[in-house]
Amino acid sequence: MGASGIVSSVALAPRKGLTDPSQSWKLVFLGSFVGVSNLFFASRYADPRLGVDPRIPVLSSFGYSLAGLLVGIGTKLGNGCTSGHGICGLGRLSRRSLAAVCVFMSTSVATAILTSPFSKFAPYTDFLRSEHVSQKHEGLGTAVTLVIAVAALAPQAIKALLKQKSDEKPNPDDAKLPGAVVSGSLFAAGLALSGMVFPSKVYAFLNLSGIPDGSFDPTLAMVMLAGVIVSWLSYQLVEGHSCLNKCTALQKPLACPCFSIPNQKVVNWPLVAGAAMFGVGWGLGGLCPGPAIFQAAVGMDKVIAFWWPAFFAGSFWGQRLMAERSKK
Repeated sequence: MGASGIVSSVALAPRKGLTDPSQSWKLVFLGSFVGVSNLFFASRYADPRLGVDPRIPVLSSFGYSLAGLLVGIGTKLGNGCTSGHGICGLGRLSRRSLAAVCVFMSTSVATAILTSPFSKFAPYTDFLRSEHVSQKHEGLGTAVTLVIAVAALAPQAIKALLKQKSDEKPNPDDAKLPGAVVSGSLFAAGLALSGMVFPSKVYAFLNLSGIPDGSFDPTLAMVMLAGVIVSWLSYQLVEGHSCLNKCTALQKPLACPCFSIPNQKVVNWPLVAGAAMFGVGWGLGGLCPGPAIFQAAVGMDKVIAFWWPAFFAGSFWGQRLMAERSKK
């Protein structure tokens, strides 16, 4: 999985997401993700450092929009984000993903340092900050969760009713749905428990200038390392990706009819440029697509009103750029 690809493909082609059986798992994944986020973690979502600790900047509405736009364009050009490249890509020892991770980590760290309220460039980046913290509205989060949940469940309910009236053979794509439920639920819980859903925690990890004053937080490095280790261990059971010759390869995943693993190896300019833009957006806002889905599910108003619309606009633009490039 890759959070940016799942969200953007559903948003940019909603009709296909609702009617194409091969795409149903994406909506089910998102439905389980927002359901777990809202039902189990929304009441615990609170970040005491936001607006209290002066070392942690609070984004303005424009800052949220700019961050979302850059993340949207960057994930399309670079074909992934922290989950797609950082966990899945590094887990299968992808050269492209290694290049992307190096680029977006470098640019995100540089952005966090340069936009710090205590940077010498602070007067020039003041327009990116605000005194008004994004507020949580439970009703708004519930509405977002219900819309996504209904979109995920409606095609399955219709399909179940139609099957009762016909003798059609089971669709092999239905095998993906249980795995999507489990994956979406685990992803939401993992992000919430690790603290990656808090932009301030991400900023404290990326802002290396906080080392002298003690505001630097290295714990998210352990989160990513643990994810990469689990991913790498899983790929040892996939033919062509195992480093251990004695491992027995699986013929297919547990919940899919076949493996679908990216095989691109070329490190090109869209990958580098996209990773750089994603890194700037991530360093600026502390949000990548996964945590941003969580924040929408719990009702964070500025994320819903500014970050997500800008992300979808960026995804659309990035998709157009890649389509134009493919024609040449």
